[in-house]
Amino acid sequence: MKNLFIIVPARLNSSRLPNKVLKKINKKTLIQHIWEELNKFPNVFIATNSKKIKDEVKKFNASVITTKKTHINGSERCAEAAKNLNLDPYDIVINIQCDELKIKYSWIKKIYLELSKSKSDVIVTLSSNLGHQNSQFWEKYNNDQSNVRVIINKNNIATEFMRANNKFFQNFKKNEDVNIDHHLGVYGYRVKTLNKISKLKVSLREKKEKLEQLRWIENKLQIKCVRTEKPHFGFSINTKEDLERLKKKNIL
Repeated sequence: MKNLFIIVPARLNSSRLPNKVLKKINKKTLIQHIWEELNKFPNVFIATNSKKIKDEVKKFNASVITTKKTHINGSERCAEAAKNLNLDPYDIVINIQCDELKIKYSWIKKIYLELSKSKSDVIVTLSSNLGHQNSQFWEKYNNDQSNVRVIINKNNIATEFMRANNKFFQNFKKNEDVNIDHHLGVYGYRVKTLNKISKLKVSLREKKEKLEQLRWIENKLQIKCVRTEKPHFGFSINTKEDLERLKKKNIL
């Protein structure tokens, strides 16, 4: 895929699970697992300010870019990495969170193709159908604040992201003109768009929910969702419980 660069922002100071990316499953760290899934692409880089992470990724010959420690989200780190790589404003960057395991080639291709259609400041992200809203699984999922929901209109544009099951969310459940999907931590943008969003001021809702994409919505930027082929609830690692659950499933 021409002019595609995949950047994995990685940091140590995760509030819910410190040193998360260096936790091991089947004798490999999480950062190595995600690297091995992405290494089929030609331009994959890990962006970090951590010496511990840099020392780890050197063990499996990953390409690493040193970034500042002051970044507050993955997109800011990716923007600095893109600058260090001297990328063209119209090159495409796909930002994959290092705790999003089992990301498929076909999903990355979908994001790339969607971005290739437009030269505007569109952001493309990945989501998955949650299934029937009255199902027992859906209710259980909805009460887990580690999971992020995205509200998508009939044009596949994201209009809202949230964690908590609150009255605001319940109003969307009754609206037949929208879909409510599980959001996966994958973002695609052209470099010029990435540079633009990295300079936006932090919003109050972003601080509260710890979701950087809320800043983009509040600044009227368009976020388009591409959906996985089948319902997929990911293997995102956010807590110690997530890590233990993944180990028990023995899928890595």
